[in-house]
Amino acid sequence: MAAASGVRLIVEGGAVPVSPAAVELVGTSEAGRLALHGGEDYELLAALAPEFDAHADAFRKRFPKVALTRVGTVGAGEGVVLRTEGRARPLAGGFDHFDGGAST
Repeated sequence: MAAASGVRLIVEGGAVPVSPAAVELVGTSEAGRLALHGGEDYELLAALAPEFDAHADAFRKRFPKVALTRVGTVGAGEGVVLRTEGRARPLAGGFDHFDGGAST
């Protein structure tokens, strides 16, 4: 998404949804790693304009089964950065469904 849009994505590590079942199965650290890099998508990533915040409550009322979770921001630059505990580092890897499942 970052490369295709010519922007930098800042992902807040503590905001990324992690399945409680995954934590129970593989532990907190591995479940967090899988949430960022695994490829089994249980969440849909979308970039929404800041103006959407004003409509978020109405959206939640209209679509109560659709969870909205802010996991980061979009800024100037390029690439993807993971911010945890006040530190930012490049977030390498991932899962590319359009490239035969290769890790990126």
